[in-house]
Amino acid sequence: MKRIIRKLGNQRYKKLLAAVAGAAVISSAMMPGLPAAQAKSSADTPRQEHKSEDRRDDARAIRLGDPVRKVKENAATFGFNVSRDQFSLLSISRDSATVQVRSSGRTYKVDLKRGGHDWIITTIRGIGDSNHAATYVPASMFPDYTLSPAASQLILYQNTNFDNWQWLDSTYTPGTAFGVLLVNPRLAGTTAEVPAAVTAQADSVDFNRQFLLYGSLRGVSGDGYGIALSKVVQTGNDFTVTVRTKSPQSAGTASQTDSWVLLDRSFLNFSDPVVITFVNPAGAVLSTLTLTGR
Repeated sequence: MKRIIRKLGNQRYKKLLAAVAGAAVISSAMMPGLPAAQAKSSADTPRQEHKSEDRRDDARAIRLGDPVRKVKENAATFGFNVSRDQFSLLSISRDSATVQVRSSGRTYKVDLKRGGHDWIITTIRGIGDSNHAATYVPASMFPDYTLSPAASQLILYQNTNFDNWQWLDSTYTPGTAFGVLLVNPRLAGTTAEVPAAVTAQADSVDFNRQFLLYGSLRGVSGDGYGIALSKVVQTGNDFTVTVRTKSPQSAGTASQTDSWVLLDRSFLNFSDPVVITFVNPAGAVLSTLTLTGR
């Protein structure tokens, strides 16, 4: 097989698929087998609206990084043509995806696995038909394809309505509390540790598909104070949550003492510890939580 690859030299890699079909035919039946959405409140005032994530598989694909886009970005490496060929998402789960490519009258299935924040192409399978044998070509056989993408940041949530919040009271520092909910606190018996407003919100969360991050101000009056989780960024298995606070800046404004964000549970990968760090807008660490296990 290596001899065939060297012989091809700079010819298009699509011919490699045909060469492998003649050199080693393997039945596909023997083989195994989503840009970050930035959420913003639609309110004109700095009031948060908390909505469940879209549960459609194609929406989840977009949040994780679109596997179809990943295949298109590497199309030339595998002998495909972005302008001429047809690309579609066949299936997607927490850890894997399959993209179908229709090219020059043939059908290929491109298998991908999740690698942190992105997708990694693992296999290109040519589907057998009356005129073509089934083929199975690992992506590692294509020398121009890099299996390990560099880590980058993925924005999971962002709300700019709180960008003008400031803490102007230099004589008073409020108490704060931060947490993450993977189960309903009523079922876990931890309601005493979770703010009442957050517990009430948790009743409407599907914890099989989502998890909840929250922050809380403690010991403040009911007039003009506020806390908001304004941004969540994922880098590999690390999450950074930006927290904004405000002291009273105008009379008659009700305090917002609790803030929460719902995220898709598929962002959590417990093969390694998950570290969630809450920071202020300047980057100073307010709290760090480490999650292990499922």
